[in-house]
Amino acid sequence: QVKLISPEETLWLRGYEIACIIWLIGTSLFFIYYLLRGLFAYKAIKQYSSCEDKRLIKIYSECADMLNIEKIPPLLFGTLREPACVVTLLQPAVILKKDIVLRLSDKELQIVLSHELVHVKRKHHFIRRIYDIISILYWFNPLIWIVKHEFSYTCEMDCDKHALKALESHATV
Repeated sequence: QVKLISPEETLWLRGYEIACIIWLIGTSLFFIYYLLRGLFAYKAIKQYSSCEDKRLIKIYSECADMLNIEKIPPLLFGTLREPACVVTLLQPAVILKKDIVLRLSDKELQIVLSHELVHVKRKHHFIRRIYDIISILYWFNPLIWIVKHEFSYTCEMDCDKHALKALESHATV
């Protein structure tokens, strides 16, 4: 009752071809999505204005010095949902939402800016691009999406921990 597939039978190849086509279509769609997202982000960042607020620049420089960051990324004002974030296309930039950030106290600004600079220092933006490439290639695997989400969460917790630790050690000096 056992039927072996002879080398002449190529019925299994049809299923393999269909799976390859589905994978290629999915990979292409995710690649186009990430490419368009990057292009829109690039276009938006070009329209963002550089931060000219002396208080913000002073606190930003102090935070960069405290974290031993030699090459300080540009500080820009943009339209965001969050008060601040790091955006990377070719080089990282810290984007702030002006109407929220200008209402924060100096201590709150130190916390926010230190958090964002820790992202830059620990190269989370670079590792995130690697996860993007992996999720493009393995879009069909739910574990990839879970790991990518967990990585984002872990990065945020890591930045909070390191920023608060740096602020505490800086305050005791």
